[in-house]
Amino acid sequence: MRTDGNNEPVTISDSEYDRTLTTALITLWWKKAPVQNVFFNDPTVIAAGLSQFVNGHHNHFHVRLRTKNAIIRIGDRGSDIAEVQTKLGLEADGRFGSVTQHAVEQFQAAQGLTPDGVVGPDTWTALAVL
Repeated sequence: MRTDGNNEPVTISDSEYDRTLTTALITLWWKKAPVQNVFFNDPTVIAAGLSQFVNGHHNHFHVRLRTKNAIIRIGDRGSDIAEVQTKLGLEADGRFGSVTQHAVEQFQAAQGLTPDGVVGPDTWTALAVL
């Protein structure tokens, strides 16, 4: 994203690069879309936990979306994690950490599922009735 409104390529080291706007856009994706990963090499965006470093991504980014009812587990993040957290009565921060994993395991056990802490097809089906 650029600060000058121009539609030309820009790298993270160019003065025309708009870090604030880019960070806001990537944050919006995480909140509103079923994002699995963002690959972009802005150190500020990486430090905020919004993207991952991949060689060659200084002037463009890639967004990988999750498929419907994807298998999710500890370490994942995104809007589908927030959906699971909401259904389980947790604070929906979109990050699948140990608290979410424990809640998933308890839910699975209560539903007669194998309590592995991974949200797969059977767990998604059980969550759908909540």
